[in-house]
Amino acid sequence: MASAEAARHEDDALRRQHEADVAPSGQVDLLVDSAPVRFELWNAGDRWWAATAYAGYGLVVEARRTAVGPLALVRVHDIEPYFAGRRASLRARRDEA
Repeated sequence: MASAEAARHEDDALRRQHEADVAPSGQVDLLVDSAPVRFELWNAGDRWWAATAYAGYGLVVEARRTAVGPLALVRVHDIEPYFAGRRASLRARRDEA
């Protein structure tokens, strides 16, 4: 059973790699640190990817089941609150109050 799941994940990864190998379908401006930045855009079914270079870094956004629209990327200096929120969400799902 684990091998079937691994094969399914590998097939999905190969499909996504193939989709990424095609030319961008357009461009989109997204906010990065409050400034508009032009991203290359790829669409595939219910997913989209946007990628650019910014301040010496490569930025990639992957989204699914949501339209390309207003999106803002901001720097996060303390990620612990996000980890705490994720842990609380997982505990709630497991009924571990």
